[in-house]
Amino acid sequence: MYAEGLRLYRAGRYDEAIARFAAVQAPTALRVQALKHTAFSYCVTNRLPSCQRAFQDALALAPGFRLSKAERGHPVWGPVFDKALLQSQPARRRR
Repeated sequence: MYAEGLRLYRAGRYDEAIARFAAVQAPTALRVQALKHTAFSYCVTNRLPSCQRAFQDALALAPGFRLSKAERGHPVWGPVFDKALLQSQPARRRR
């Protein structure tokens, strides 16, 4: 399912990719990658709250999850990821 979702994502078929990524039943690392690409798909289709939620789900599964430097520099999903990361941290660490 992940490979098919990634193929659809790369083809610009974002809604279909989101559906495939949602069906991924795999080890945590692969589910986190599926959630990352789900977030990217939501972001490029201007569904920013859903993008943030997918990033938050990835961070809940793997608190150490981070985007690569290139991914983090993206003008749309970079700031959304930063917001999700901030919100995933306990309140005491945000002060």
